[in-house]
Amino acid sequence: MHTPVHASWLNQQEIYFGLVQRKVLTPAAAHDLAQLEHRILAFEAHSRARGRPFAWRFTRADFERRLHELAA
Repeated sequence: MHTPVHASWLNQQEIYFGLVQRKVLTPAAAHDLAQLEHRILAFEAHSRARGRPFAWRFTRADFERRLHELAA
């Protein structure tokens, strides 16, 4: 099975795991697996608590106007 190499969901996962690498795994070494698990789960809880919906400002009318501009 081949997965797409360019996809919005894939980019979001790469961003998230990049943050985990930089903020959880790299700064400090874990002394055991349980401590590492705790650090990762704490980061997940922290990131979920900060999450908020994205407010789109590009409307359907904007999209249609842009399509007409590109067609011209």
